[in-house]
Amino acid sequence: MKFDIPDGGINFWIELPESYNSEALLFESMFKEGITFLPGSLSGVNSLSEYAHCLRLNFSYLSHSSLKVGLKKFVKLLIDELSD
Repeated sequence: MKFDIPDGGINFWIELPESYNSEALLFESMFKEGITFLPGSLSGVNSLSEYAHCLRLNFSYLSHSSLKVGLKKFVKLLIDELSD
């Protein structure tokens, strides 16, 4: 997983391994953990498939502690996906 610490703004841009599909992961994360994010395929201006493995995670709404809990759940979900 790759991401940059933003200099400003309200989102993290996260790049997952290319084998991931962020839209499929979104539906799974919503149902299993109550986590939502914007799939990369909806964020790009070029080919939708070019960003299918990426996502935008907004950090402006939740408290620091809620973000921490959500990120832990999200990372666990990714680890579980890798082990399948």
